[in-house]
Amino acid sequence: MKDERLGADLGSLLRSALEQSCLAAILIDENDQVIFFNGAAERLWGYKHDEAFKLNLQQLLPEFLCLHIHTDCWEDGLTGTETRHDILINQPNGKQQCLSISLSRIVISGRVYHMVFAYDASKEEDICQQNSALLAAANHTDLPILVLDQDRRIVQVNRAFTENYGYEADEIIGQDPTTIFISPLMMKDEVNAFLGLPWGKSKIQAEAKITSKDGSESWIRISSSPIKEDAPARLIGHSVDVVSDVTEERLIRNLEHDVLEALVSNLSFSDMGSYLCQRVRESAPDVIPSILLVDSEHKLRPWAASGLVAGYSEALDGVEIGENVGSCGTAAYRGEPVLVNDISTDPCWKDYRQLALSNGLQACWSFPVKRRDGIVACTFAFYFSTPRSPDIFHMRIAEACQHLCILAIELEENRRQMTRLVQFDTLTGLPNRSYLHHHVSELQTSGIESIAFIGLDIDRFKDVNSTLGYKVGDQVLLTIANRLQERLKPDEFLCRVESDFFFLVIANCDVYRATATAEYIQAIMGEPVEVAGHILNLTVSIGISHSKEGECDLETFLANAKSAIFEVKAAGGGSFKFFSPEMNQEAWQRLLLGVKLKRAITNGTFYLQYQPQMHSNGRLYGVEAMARWHDPELGEIPPEKFIRIAEETGDIEVIGRWVLREACRQKAEWQHQNIQIPRVSVNLSPYNFRNKDLPEFIASLLQEYSLTGASLTIEITENLMMRLSPETLALLQRIRTLGVGLSVDDFGTGYSCLSNLANLPVTELKIDRSFIENSLQQPRLQSLVEAVLGIGRSLDLTVVAEGVETEEQRIMLGELGCPVMQGYLFSRPISAHHLTEWFLVWEMRATRYKMDSQPDLTVSQNTKEIEQQLKKMKGQIAPRLPKLLYDVVGALPIAVSWATLPGGVIQYCNDAFYSMFDYPSGYFRMADQLIDEAYIHEHQRKLIRSHWNNFFSGDGEGTTAIPDTEIEIRTGNGEIRPVMHCGVILHEQQLAVAIFKDITEYKRDQQMLRNFAFLDPLTGLANRRGLTERWLEEHQHQVGGRRLAFLMVDLDGFKLINDTYGHDAGDQVLRVVAERLTESVREVDLVCRLGGDEFGIMMIAPNDFGIVAGICDRIVALLQQPISLGQVEVRITASIGGCFYPDQASDKHELLRRADEALLQVKKKDKGGWCWWEN
Repeated sequence: MKDERLGADLGSLLRSALEQSCLAAILIDENDQVIFFNGAAERLWGYKHDEAFKLNLQQLLPEFLCLHIHTDCWEDGLTGTETRHDILINQPNGKQQCLSISLSRIVISGRVYHMVFAYDASKEEDICQQNSALLAAANHTDLPILVLDQDRRIVQVNRAFTENYGYEADEIIGQDPTTIFISPLMMKDEVNAFLGLPWGKSKIQAEAKITSKDGSESWIRISSSPIKEDAPARLIGHSVDVVSDVTEERLIRNLEHDVLEALVSNLSFSDMGSYLCQRVRESAPDVIPSILLVDSEHKLRPWAASGLVAGYSEALDGVEIGENVGSCGTAAYRGEPVLVNDISTDPCWKDYRQLALSNGLQACWSFPVKRRDGIVACTFAFYFSTPRSPDIFHMRIAEACQHLCILAIELEENRRQMTRLVQFDTLTGLPNRSYLHHHVSELQTSGIESIAFIGLDIDRFKDVNSTLGYKVGDQVLLTIANRLQERLKPDEFLCRVESDFFFLVIANCDVYRATATAEYIQAIMGEPVEVAGHILNLTVSIGISHSKEGECDLETFLANAKSAIFEVKAAGGGSFKFFSPEMNQEAWQRLLLGVKLKRAITNGTFYLQYQPQMHSNGRLYGVEAMARWHDPELGEIPPEKFIRIAEETGDIEVIGRWVLREACRQKAEWQHQNIQIPRVSVNLSPYNFRNKDLPEFIASLLQEYSLTGASLTIEITENLMMRLSPETLALLQRIRTLGVGLSVDDFGTGYSCLSNLANLPVTELKIDRSFIENSLQQPRLQSLVEAVLGIGRSLDLTVVAEGVETEEQRIMLGELGCPVMQGYLFSRPISAHHLTEWFLVWEMRATRYKMDSQPDLTVSQNTKEIEQQLKKMKGQIAPRLPKLLYDVVGALPIAVSWATLPGGVIQYCNDAFYSMFDYPSGYFRMADQLIDEAYIHEHQRKLIRSHWNNFFSGDGEGTTAIPDTEIEIRTGNGEIRPVMHCGVILHEQQLAVAIFKDITEYKRDQQMLRNFAFLDPLTGLANRRGLTERWLEEHQHQVGGRRLAFLMVDLDGFKLINDTYGHDAGDQVLRVVAERLTESVREVDLVCRLGGDEFGIMMIAPNDFGIVAGICDRIVALLQQPISLGQVEVRITASIGGCFYPDQASDKHELLRRADEALLQVKKKDKGGWCWWEN
């Protein structure tokens, strides 16, 4: 009874389940009558529940299914057998419904029933139809298509794939494409990188070399797109890969790449053209390429060809371009491509047809290659041995060749232009010094017997430039160069070495010919030169250096010729002279002084002395600033000597500006000290007046030092006044507008025109010392002095007499009414410091005299007397100088303090001192307190104390400088600050003056420069220079047993990442690799980037090989982890080679080389890993 109840309950349960099922359920008895019809069935068939039970099998199902139920297809005695069908039924309302049904045969108690389950298949039918349409479209496209699953297995290919590569679908479905058709010629790391791409995850483009079923090789580009997340779950991770053939594209790309690399190599222009033609032939074997240049006369000139019969291109040499001049001549003439498919019939070839056909050429496409300005530079022709029409591949090659041709031509023209700039003078077109070296080198190897080196230097050419201007000077040089070039013989090599210095080289020239040539050149140079309305009569100084053996050192002969020229110029110029060995010593001295002069300008060995100028009534008129040069090795160099050299070397302008600045600075300093020097005179060379901004420079100095124009006088030479040009006159007038005085120096020694003097805006005349020196003995000289004084009075000019050395001369000048005198009678030229003392003594003595009496203008040169006078004046000047000194020091931006010695009691600290140390005013009382509290490092404290103690001497004299010392201080607020400390000890005053300069910014800039020099900017790692520096540091420890290991790390297949994702992605990968390498090693080790994708690791004291092995394993493991590039992940491997120092390598070079050898062993295995160097 229990089983019966259970069965009844179960039957009820199943019936209820079928009633509520979403699937239509129908039960049909053996008489084909419906005995069960659930709600889902009602909705699908469109019958109500009661109507359904009146239906039979034929009304519910199509006829073929009814027949199927009543056939013997069902196995006897087998229950539960099922068949599936998709059917289309008609509902009572006339609509059709697509159903998917399953039929089951059920036998219960010997009676046969049929169970029908069904569901709506309309959507599946739509999808099926869409898929069929898509598959049909994919199958009819000409682009090969593959579908890969998430395991990179092929699940579908289209017709185009089969037709292109020969593989039937059933041959490759389910296979890994790399095992089927990826070419074995691909590099292992390229294949690994190809496999490592995120197939099915993101869009990818990659290229690969493949092998078709017939064995042919080709390059393809795969554009892979993942099936998106809204697709059926079973398709997630699949990708649709469209394949395009890029074999021809890569051929053209490789052609461009190879030719571009050749362009930056050392290939000649001719070889470059031949290489381009050769690469075209390799890329397209059916093409016979030819390049013809078009010259300035519009004629064809052969450049290069490949495969043409010898003599063909030469037959076209010199042919003028035009209509029907073959393909090339016509293309060059028209400026557009001329594509002749059949030479035998085309009218373009009527005059050249036989030439082409006899050489087996049947078709010719010619392309004009144009410069940027549109002018045709050359033609690139494709010849063929059979008639043919253009195709896309050949046209693309032609387009690339046009671009490469113009690059090659522009590069060659740039090279030639550079050669012209390097080897030829831009003004005259003559060979320059560089080409001279080349020419003489050729002579050396040609077996000549003798060479004459003839130097030509135009006399006083600098005067032409300074008076008439550089444009006129350049025109003069051009005229002379052309004149010489026209008259000289073909074997006489003329060049312009510098400025107005020409050089003539004559091979197989004896002394007699050299003499005759020099005389001939002098005759040529004697002819007047007319330029810009000026007629110039020039002379030339000629120096000859002769070699009889044919062996020559060019620089020596140049120097020898210059030495001979210098001798000629010293004798007045306009002649020639052969070099003699005695001239070398003088030439060497001039050269040495020239070199030292340039250094003196920058290292501060120039200084100024000042000579007072006195009114006749005893008042100070002013001082003249005089440049002096003290060389540490040569001692004092006379001004007349270094001024002459400075004018020759072109340094005179720099010296003149330095003198101006220093004189103005000193004048301002005297003003601050209340030393009343009325004016300072500065003598400038005529070369200073060639610079048109001289007035602006003077104005800026007056403003910078708060001076009036009247406090400065510029002295000009009488020679400048003689060669006065309108430009120079305008410049002098601009200077005078500033209020600056203008003085004519050495007046009377030249041949200046008085009309020039009247037109000049001068304020002063200086009578040369030669007139004063002998005026007492020669009355005529005295009359000349009187005449100059009269000129001065009539033109309202102050007259200054130079060279006054005796009291008699002073009295004589006073009687003649000379207003101002200058000379040794009053004072020698002295330093600014001694001039201050001189001024104070003179001021004191001048007050002793009444203005109506004749003052004693001389000042004793006795040092003891001056010192005694100064001691007497100490009380008078003391109130004035200390205040001034405190004001000056207090305003300085650098920290200054001074303390008494011995003892070190601090007497004074300026505001900058307390600002720097950040302590309250008066906080530091003793020098020891300052050193102990503010100086951080003990070794610096000891060093500073030793400096002050060692240099101080209780009985010392003068001053002693304390050397610069870099220290670190701790300020009052705890900040650490780098400071430069120096000072001076005043022995007589027993004072120690300490000076401190904040060098924080300097140190920061220094560190920044160091980073630029020693760090890789992309990764922040050390670069090769940083590695070398660390090596030098660590190498010092090797003596004590320090051991080093070096790991060379190279990324496998990195180029493919750059090619696939771009260089920005490549840079990101390099940064991640740098981070992972740094993470892998110890803190003491150095990681560096050697360049590209190559890194290095210097391990410090790796005494256990296990440490090294562990780090190598860690690097390999870390680098194998995927690297995210936004939506893409890439994988990379590394090859590592290592070596020990000093165990296996004796120096750094050998260490890196052997580590690299070990790395190559890993590379040969085509997989990442590491290897250690072994003998």
